[in-house]
Amino acid sequence: MSTPRLAIRYVLAVIIGIVLLVVVFAWVLVDSYQSVDLPSTPMALRVVAVLALYALAAGLLSFTGRDATWEWGLRISLPTLVVLGIDALLNGFTSREALQVEELMAGLLAAACLGSWLGSRLARRRMAAPPA
Repeated sequence: MSTPRLAIRYVLAVIIGIVLLVVVFAWVLVDSYQSVDLPSTPMALRVVAVLALYALAAGLLSFTGRDATWEWGLRISLPTLVVLGIDALLNGFTSREALQVEELMAGLLAAACLGSWLGSRLARRRMAAPPA
């Protein structure tokens, strides 16, 4: 893949990561604010939905590129990891909120990398299959 196209895909991955970061804040982390009325969706369901979004976004990016395995999941997760990592540093590593944020970061990273790996595997399988 040429360098300009790869740079565009890097920027696209970061933009997708920023959009997903907004989803994480709006749907998962906003629970700590009492003034916001959220729908009665259980927290576990919201976390699973966000993990699935990360896996799907990374898988689609990897599927279209056909050039990486799990790295696109890391690139998509990077904005969220940076922001949540700074939050964990500022709150201290032993506070309850920081531990929950660290668990969420690990889950998001794992889901995105797994989705990216699966997307690249499907792309390689599709390329290897003879045309019908």
